[in-house]
Amino acid sequence: MRVMDRINGSEAPPQNLEAERAVLGCLLLEPTGLDLVANYLKPSDFHGVAHGVIFSTMLEMSRDGTPLDERTLTMELRRINRLESAGGIETVGHLTSVVPSSGNVEWYATQVVECSHLRTAREALKAAQKHLEESNDPAHERLERVEKIVFDGTQFEAAKNAPTMAEILGDVLNTFHACQGVGVPGITTGFPPIDRMSHGLRIGEITILAGRPGSGKSTLAVNIAKHAAQAGKHVAFISLEMPEAAVARNLICSMGRVDLADLQSGRLNAGEEQALIDWMGSVEALPFQIAAPSSLTIMGVRALARRWKAAKKLDLLVLDYLQLLEPTDGNHKKPRHEQVSEISRGLKALASELGIPILAMAQLNRQVEERQGNRPKLSDLRESGSLEQDAALVMLIHREEYYMTPEQAEAKGVKNKATVIVAKNRYGPTGDVDLYYDKTTAFFGLVV
Repeated sequence: MRVMDRINGSEAPPQNLEAERAVLGCLLLEPTGLDLVANYLKPSDFHGVAHGVIFSTMLEMSRDGTPLDERTLTMELRRINRLESAGGIETVGHLTSVVPSSGNVEWYATQVVECSHLRTAREALKAAQKHLEESNDPAHERLERVEKIVFDGTQFEAAKNAPTMAEILGDVLNTFHACQGVGVPGITTGFPPIDRMSHGLRIGEITILAGRPGSGKSTLAVNIAKHAAQAGKHVAFISLEMPEAAVARNLICSMGRVDLADLQSGRLNAGEEQALIDWMGSVEALPFQIAAPSSLTIMGVRALARRWKAAKKLDLLVLDYLQLLEPTDGNHKKPRHEQVSEISRGLKALASELGIPILAMAQLNRQVEERQGNRPKLSDLRESGSLEQDAALVMLIHREEYYMTPEQAEAKGVKNKATVIVAKNRYGPTGDVDLYYDKTTAFFGLVV
């Protein structure tokens, strides 16, 4: 709760000491929270001097790779002679007792920053009033000076960092030059017909790949990620549906055309096993990392991505799949479309912040299976009106074979055929791309 009591007859500056202590307590409970708040929360934002000293020391410890917990923080404060200015051992020891968990660190940080902005604006208004009352300059000069004082005191980071038109046009020209002779301004999907329509997976944008369970969307995502990694891009694959080993198996089988069932059941002969080992070496050499947490929120995705980006190991983030993310506030009673909208906005902001494309899987609703021909469309995106709005590219995967017996698929000529429907394309045409799909080896390729 914000504090604006009167002290010695005057109003205290806007402050929220409870939120300040809560931020620091959250960071001691979960130090990775620094990745979430360090880009906008500064030591000077803390009204409590001791709190600013503690946060500054935490940032220095993170920069130097020093583990952060209550004991190491106390030791570091003592080593650099800041323990007294940080309020002593009692202040540090009390921080973790003021928060039940670390999950709301960004909310607390926002409260601290808002109070800081209000204090800055308050001081600007006081300086403007003082100049207005005490200056002997002509009225128009005093008013101009007052306007500048107020303006300078209320421009915060978002406005200060806004690019000029010259900078924006420079980016447009740089993108044009970068595309000359390349053809794909974004990251290649590995499928030229899709790249020609989409111009690749665009930096700073979300691409949605959606399908029904069993349609092959996760397998196609692995194949796209494989192609990006083979092109030298650092790929991070977050799977909420499969464990790390399952993603790795799909990757190996798709590269080496190894039968997935034979690999899982141990039916490979000696020659096939040696070939498998060789392919494992090829996979290991790829700039490809996999994370498969049991549960994750959009804040958790942001923390992982920021750490990978800081380590210069992130050019493409793949998320499988979007609707499995947990609500940030843990409130499962909130309408699901609101939860998905929050996730969608968070992914869009993350793609823009880190300057990377994000490829997110999504599940289509059952209406697909009730429709004649079972062809999916944008409205089938489950619980997700905002996905269509936030994504630059939406691809829907359709396999007629999925709804047929093997004999029917063979007779109709759709065996091993998958259609990628480019249903939305902010920067180009929409349409269909037919691909070859071999489910036994988790392989997608071009139709020959």
